[in-house]
Amino acid sequence: MDLPSTLELNVSDLIYDGKGLYKRTNTENMIGVESSPIYIHLDSDTDWATFIPAISGVVVAILVAWFTISVQKNQIQGGISTFRHHWMTELRDAASQLIVTLRMLANGAYKKKDFDTSDAYWQYGTTAMQMHSKVSLLLSRNDIFADALRIEGQILVQRVMRIEYEDSEFDLLLEEISRYQDALREELEEAWTDAKSDLGFNRKFLRIRLFKKDPQVAERIPYERSDLIKWE
Repeated sequence: MDLPSTLELNVSDLIYDGKGLYKRTNTENMIGVESSPIYIHLDSDTDWATFIPAISGVVVAILVAWFTISVQKNQIQGGISTFRHHWMTELRDAASQLIVTLRMLANGAYKKKDFDTSDAYWQYGTTAMQMHSKVSLLLSRNDIFADALRIEGQILVQRVMRIEYEDSEFDLLLEEISRYQDALREELEEAWTDAKSDLGFNRKFLRIRLFKKDPQVAERIPYERSDLIKWE
C-alpha cells in the first residue's frame, strides 16, 4: 500500500485490537496489519528521548568532577595537616628544652658563686642559644606574635645568661621565663587551630556544623618584656 510522505491521523478515530490498526468510519478499514505494518513518526517540540539522557550525562559529569576535586582537596589538606603536625612537634620540643635550660641556668647562676666560670654554665648557655635559634627558625610566620617571640626572646636569653650570684631580679626573671613560656604555648594553640581547620573541623553540611565549636578565648596579645627588669 502506497502512503504519502506525511500522514496526519486523528488519534481519537483509531482503534487497535492487537491484530491491526482500524479507523472509525461508517465501515471499518484496516490500515495496518502484522504482515504489512505501518510506522508512524510522532513529531513534538522536544525530543525527550534524546534530551533526558543528555541532561543525565551532564549531571553525572558534574558530580564526578565535584567528587574528584573534593578528594584532591582533602588529600592536599591532609598533607598540609601532617606537615603542620611535624612542625608543631619540633616547635614544642625546642620550646620546652629552651624553657628548662633557662630555668636551670638562672638557678645555677643565682645560687652558686662563680657559676659563670663553670662548665655547666657554658653548657646551659650554649643549649639556650641553640634552642632559641631553633625556635626562631620554626616561627616562620611574619606577624607581630612571632616577631615578639623571636626578638624579645633573644633579649630574655641574654639577660638570663647575665644573672649574678644572689641577683635581686632573680624572682622577676623566673616570672618572665614563665610568661615567655605562656606566649609560646599560645603560638602552639594557634597552630593547632589552623591544623583543625585543615582537617575540616570548621566545615558545615547543609548549614549544620559537623564538630563542636571551640570555646571563645581571650584576645591574644604579643609577648612583651616586663618593665620591672633591667634588661641592659
